[in-house]
Amino acid sequence: MVLSRGSLADCQAELLVCGVNDTGKVDAGAIGALFQEAGGLLEECLQTGLANGSRLPGSVVLTPPFELAHRGVKGLALVVVRPVPSLDQLRQAAAMVAHQIMTQGWKSLACPALGCGAGALPPAQAAHALLEGLASLLRQGLELELALPRPADYEAYQAVARQLKLL
Repeated sequence: MVLSRGSLADCQAELLVCGVNDTGKVDAGAIGALFQEAGGLLEECLQTGLANGSRLPGSVVLTPPFELAHRGVKGLALVVVRPVPSLDQLRQAAAMVAHQIMTQGWKSLACPALGCGAGALPPAQAAHALLEGLASLLRQGLELELALPRPADYEAYQAVARQLKLL
């Protein structure tokens, strides 16, 4: 597993993972820019997924890439991180993302430090849960690039980097 830094909007990966709230309202910033680039169908697809019961913290709504396909993106995994998921819910969400990657045969993933936003989970614990969920990919012998966008709180990035070294 390779760890790199950058903005989620700039990542070149087959599966992009985004944190969303349980209302489906997308904030400004990198996530908002990503949704805007993907086109209106992404937000509609998210709203449908949330309406069909994927509203609990740690739930994952899988969508097509819509207008992001030209960048090589093959899918999006939208993880409900507001309200804040428990560590187990975060681990299960990461495992669901790992399952999607294995099922589709994809090799790259761009994932922020989910659960580490302001007032959320402690970065070291969230990073450990996230990487535990993704560890099945390594056990399967798959090569994976984990492009971790640099979070506003640099502590979250450092926590993920430390936990990655422990795997």
